[in-house]
Amino acid sequence: MKTTIAPELMALLKDLNVAKFPHLHGSAQDHLLGVYEILANWGNTEEVCRGGLFHNIYGTEVFKPQAVSLTQRQAIAQVIGARAEELAFLFCVTRRVGFFDDHVDPQRATLWDEVHKCKIVVDAATIAVLMEIEIANGIEQFSPDLQLAAADARQLLLMSEWMCKQSAGRVSAAAHEDLSAVIDYMRGALAA
Repeated sequence: MKTTIAPELMALLKDLNVAKFPHLHGSAQDHLLGVYEILANWGNTEEVCRGGLFHNIYGTEVFKPQAVSLTQRQAIAQVIGARAEELAFLFCVTRRVGFFDDHVDPQRATLWDEVHKCKIVVDAATIAVLMEIEIANGIEQFSPDLQLAAADARQLLLMSEWMCKQSAGRVSAAAHEDLSAVIDYMRGALAA
């Protein structure tokens, strides 16, 4: 189902010039729009979808281009909303594998901020939403046409299985089902 994105969000993407950054299957803008659509189709709130729409604008541990400086966080929040900006910020500056870790106190989970070299404490609801965005991020990039070496494909499968196990009961049923379907596809492809 094709979703409609608010004009002010599309204008911000244009202002940030994210279409100029190459991404796995096109531009960063293509990817961001795809993540938004996946999150919307899974029934997420608009603030979560907006967080996903802007999940890499400050650069991430993997996607290095910065569409905007962290010094502009307040200006971004004025357009996309404070919670959506917080989600985008956390996604950009922290180690994403930490979303799926077993946290000693799930209500006060600790993430490592790679940019500022410090710990950030977040609640369980934030961790669950960050997991959901990361799953959408991965699914949007997955393609049966990916030409991965067998060892890389096995590693991707193991990571996906771990993410699926760790996120069970914490993300939407739709996110879990879609991730499980990708895992089943990868298992079949590796067995062939």
